[in-house]
Amino acid sequence: MNEAKSIDYEKIANLTDIQKDALREIGNIGAAHAATALSSMLKETIMIDVTSSHIIGIEDMQNELFGDPSDKVAGVFMQVTGSGKHNLLMLFPFENTLQLVDKFFNRPMGTSTELSSRDESALCEIGNVCACAYLNSLANLLDITLFPSIPGLAVDMLGAVLQYPVLEIGMRTDYIVIIQTEFIRDADRFKGYFLFMPDDEVKDQIMKKFKVV
Repeated sequence: MNEAKSIDYEKIANLTDIQKDALREIGNIGAAHAATALSSMLKETIMIDVTSSHIIGIEDMQNELFGDPSDKVAGVFMQVTGSGKHNLLMLFPFENTLQLVDKFFNRPMGTSTELSSRDESALCEIGNVCACAYLNSLANLLDITLFPSIPGLAVDMLGAVLQYPVLEIGMRTDYIVIIQTEFIRDADRFKGYFLFMPDDEVKDQIMKKFKVV
């Protein structure tokens, strides 16, 4: 996936640099907990390296930050309720998705070329475990309650997979916290993204927690 080329970061919801740093720290904490949960699930050490983080405006959701709109990807999406209403999307390039399910089923890397229904169920479970760990760390940090929905999986072109979250959250928030990660197992690296889309209530609690309101 390519890096963004033309995002206008000056339009982001009037967030200060300190506020942006606070939101990025939330991403780092959540990703670390997701790595621990995934390691337990796969019964071996999986590290998650946060390679970059961004806060972008909703209007830039389909920018080239994630790659070409025609790229094939897999997205595990869930709605989050409890303290407010939010969305969380885990996004993987399709080739990395195949590697993840090969690892899940202890198959030699490169075995899979398409996803079976069993593979899709496994990918939803991987996404669910990582997402729940991410949300639990956030809930504990902020002393709030977050309940994820049953995850949904979409395997399609990037532009199509991003379309639903854009429509879903566009009325409630004007920015998205994006954590670009690599899942690391020995020499193997699996790229992925966490896209956390908080409403204003949780955004304000994050700012209060980091004393940047």
